[in-house]
Amino acid sequence: MILLASLALAARLPGIAAGDHGSLAWFPDGSAVAASSIDLQSLTEGARVVDGSVGGFACVIVGKGDLRCEGGVSLGKGPWQAVDVGRDVVCGIDEDEAVACSGHLPPAPEGDYVDVGVGNGLACGLRRDGTIVCWGSDVVSGVPEGRFEALAVGAAHACALDREGLVACWGRNLNGQCDAPAGLFVALSAGWANTCALGAGGALTCWGSDEFDQSSPPAGPWHQMELGALHGCGVRLDGSTACWGDDRLNQQALRRLRKSP
Repeated sequence: MILLASLALAARLPGIAAGDHGSLAWFPDGSAVAASSIDLQSLTEGARVVDGSVGGFACVIVGKGDLRCEGGVSLGKGPWQAVDVGRDVVCGIDEDEAVACSGHLPPAPEGDYVDVGVGNGLACGLRRDGTIVCWGSDVVSGVPEGRFEALAVGAAHACALDREGLVACWGRNLNGQCDAPAGLFVALSAGWANTCALGAGGALTCWGSDEFDQSSPPAGPWHQMELGALHGCGVRLDGSTACWGDDRLNQQALRRLRKSP
């Protein structure tokens, strides 16, 4: 989710999102292709896509920050600065940098937040001072101390990038999803039980569950990547897109679709 290239290069490359049941790519000219139920018309209105790796529904942030979600899920009136979708839950950061969640999660601890991630009965938030706090399921105990720049939350684990570019992970580790690799990275994304990290040179490193090859991406170098529950999609530095992992629900259809006019 963090761009590696210059702004000029980024303007020529597509963006990509991967969720529980689908994938989507959109282009600088406003066109888009989707292997999901996201309303493509919303994207032409400058919307931001929210399709969480653990959630079973998709949302888009439209206009001045209003949220539209499938299935009648709602956080109330925005504007929302950031939103993430979990299992039957959506959490958002409002203009006062507070976190609100729908569904069955307990209230978020107080603080000024810049990012939020939602899993299966849990959520974690990145505060403006760089600290991280989690709430909900006790499987996210062991939150590391320190100051962090990025956060990614899976079903029952989470990983974060510190200000040096090192990865720290915590939570359930049944598939090695918390066994973070050594090295320096610039971006993270978490699936149901795996995580991928992007290096400054475009190399992609993944760990955790690989039952559906969701931790075995094709060759890069990569500009951006996003993980769904059991699959991932990315944009290479040459502008091409690719998906990998589970395809039972046609999640990888982006590789078989052309950009719409």
